[in-house]
Amino acid sequence: MRSELRTLLSKLDDLGVVVRRDVDDRVNQFRYTGANTIESETELNLLLGRFFLNLVTPKGRSSSGEETGIPAGHAKSLLRKEYGANYSDNLLRYVSTSADGGVRGMLDKLSEAFFLDQVDGGAGLDVSKFWEQFQLGESYRNLNQDAQAYIQVYGHMFPSEFLENEGRVLAGKFREILRQHARMIYKSRRSH
Repeated sequence: MRSELRTLLSKLDDLGVVVRRDVDDRVNQFRYTGANTIESETELNLLLGRFFLNLVTPKGRSSSGEETGIPAGHAKSLLRKEYGANYSDNLLRYVSTSADGGVRGMLDKLSEAFFLDQVDGGAGLDVSKFWEQFQLGESYRNLNQDAQAYIQVYGHMFPSEFLENEGRVLAGKFREILRQHARMIYKSRRSH
């Protein structure tokens, strides 16, 4: 395995753990003493905005918490997958009835969605930097060697159809697979 790929995989292997620790620290810093239900969209937006600002504000700094409209919108967009196409109405319904854990359940889902977004963003940047070498003159042969080396080490984690034809399916999706590597490793570590 080429050293460039080994360096990338080492960064990606640790990314989930590092981001998880950071997100958990930020969640633990957040203080919510209200009820487990929220009745109004205004109250929901204020809470979402404050919580999201807490997630994105660098460690050691506190957010002013004054403007919560834009952060609440970002928070809701992260929750879209969890609460469906009509996520804004669904979200209010869940937190007003304590369904699905109420406010605490919603904040847990938001912190998980934020965690995955941060892992994906960090992995995407690292993979893009790695990929630049192939656009700047490195040969296709090196890319194929990297894909084959990856398959030898991590092939057991993929469905068998990815490995057919000497791994050509996996190699053809190598860039996307590298972007998902941090999630894959994090999940496999959590299952052990």
